[in-house]
Amino acid sequence: MSAALRATAALVCALALLAGCNRSPQPGTGASPDAVMAKEKKVVTGADRRATLATTRHVDMEVAPDAIAPLFNVTQAACEADAAGGCVVLQSHLGTGQHAHADLGVRASPAGIARILARLRVAGGLVAESAESEDLAAPIFDTDRQVAMAREYRDSLLALRARGSNDIKTLMSVNEELARVQSQLESATGERAHLQQRIDTETLTIAIATAGENERQAWQPLSRSLHEFGANLGDAAAAAITFIAYAIPWLCVLLPLAWALRWLWRRRRAAR
Repeated sequence: MSAALRATAALVCALALLAGCNRSPQPGTGASPDAVMAKEKKVVTGADRRATLATTRHVDMEVAPDAIAPLFNVTQAACEADAAGGCVVLQSHLGTGQHAHADLGVRASPAGIARILARLRVAGGLVAESAESEDLAAPIFDTDRQVAMAREYRDSLLALRARGSNDIKTLMSVNEELARVQSQLESATGERAHLQQRIDTETLTIAIATAGENERQAWQPLSRSLHEFGANLGDAAAAAITFIAYAIPWLCVLLPLAWALRWLWRRRRAAR
């Protein structure tokens, strides 16, 4: 057996031995990491489901045309000034003109979102309000399990590297595997933090339109068709003329051919 094969076999045996040791019951707990994760999942399932809900809210506002921009600016400024609620603006759009409208999306703590909603209710013009929640219990459990497994494997690799070895290839293999596991651990930890942020905060989207805009939008297709009647008529006439221009050469060919086929058919019929 070559030195490289002996080194690889030693690395595999050491990892298996360390993994078996790390899966043994921990002192004072009497349970393995898998048993602990299963217990945590059971606790989350039986606890208040609101602890794992990510909430998204939406409101529709209808105000006078000249009140859209002030309401948009005041709401955005209130969010940016709410340091206690950790409010951040996710997206914003303000359109002016004949059909002025504005859209604003923010993320903040539940208390911060409640303060913004209270300001909108006082300002007037709120015509619709809705909320929806997504249960993140399953993604959180899966991510926690990935983090626990990655940490366990990383600790095994660190213990193996701490023992030291004169084989450079073995050390390089351990370091490469350790770097890969550390990258997976950081990715899973970041995903877990993102899920927790969605639980700890709420998202609010605000749509501001001109009063009566929804009713006008129902008639917009008919109004647009009447407005574009002349242009559409011109396009249709141009298409018809173009078709005639393409059809004339084909008629010069197809009509004599049809006459010849008809003459042959009548002559054959007369011969019978």
